[in-house]
Amino acid sequence: MKLESYWLDTAPAFSVGAQGPVAGRADVVVVGAGFTGLSAALALARRGATVTVLEAGRVVGEASGRNGGHCNSGLAHDFGALAARLGVDKARAFYQAYSAAVDTVERLVRDEDIDCDFARVGRLKLAAKPEHYDKLARACDLLRREVDPHVAMVPRAHIHAEVGSDSFYGGLLQKTGAQMHMGRFGVGLAQAGQPRLGAAPARPAPAPAAEHPPAGIPVRQPPRRGFDQNDQSRAPNSQATVQLDLRDVLVDQSHLISAFDFGQDEAVDVGTDRRLDVAYRQ
Repeated sequence: MKLESYWLDTAPAFSVGAQGPVAGRADVVVVGAGFTGLSAALALARRGATVTVLEAGRVVGEASGRNGGHCNSGLAHDFGALAARLGVDKARAFYQAYSAAVDTVERLVRDEDIDCDFARVGRLKLAAKPEHYDKLARACDLLRREVDPHVAMVPRAHIHAEVGSDSFYGGLLQKTGAQMHMGRFGVGLAQAGQPRLGAAPARPAPAPAAEHPPAGIPVRQPPRRGFDQNDQSRAPNSQATVQLDLRDVLVDQSHLISAFDFGQDEAVDVGTDRRLDVAYRQ
């Protein structure tokens, strides 16, 4: 049985960074060469900071390289339920943040010329029962009215052309979602930082804990605090203050994590070759 992620198994090797102990000083040290670490490092480097990325394994070797390859717009939860709980304005802000994340990925792919098969193929939520189609149609009307003009219903007569099956009663198509090769994107993102990043090791020794850094790599761990989009982060060992716009940092947008239950029917992926398809399980 093959246990390696397809994205990692078919990604090009990353050999630009240094291996082994890292000497010298940097304004910012990023621990972990996943999507968030690499994109944050690249954004900081563009603002003039010297950045070193430390990675104990391989570039995007963990969660960033072990996923479905989907870059989804929209929300994991029903927009109407979210609006009822938080208000339309906050629900719209959540929804638009997901759409902006996909735009950020597309911009990075284009600006850095990353060969990762990025394509806006959309996301199709399938109706397994007639009542599901009616619910999706109401959701589609609300989305078009409040936040997203790029949604449409696919009637049952046309669903076979989408999924190669007549088992579903139609679906809701969100057209702005994308898919891409996650391994090639990650390696391309790491290579985009060279030579602007100090180092992005491919397989060095395990990254040290921040409270016990080795000699020559001073690392200051800031106090724990919540994210503040208007906050400024002071670079370690530097008098300069680097402004980091959170829109420049890639965030895993596969799920919206919430502390409460919206009561929505559970969904399960039934992916096709290109478009992401989601069907109600109940």
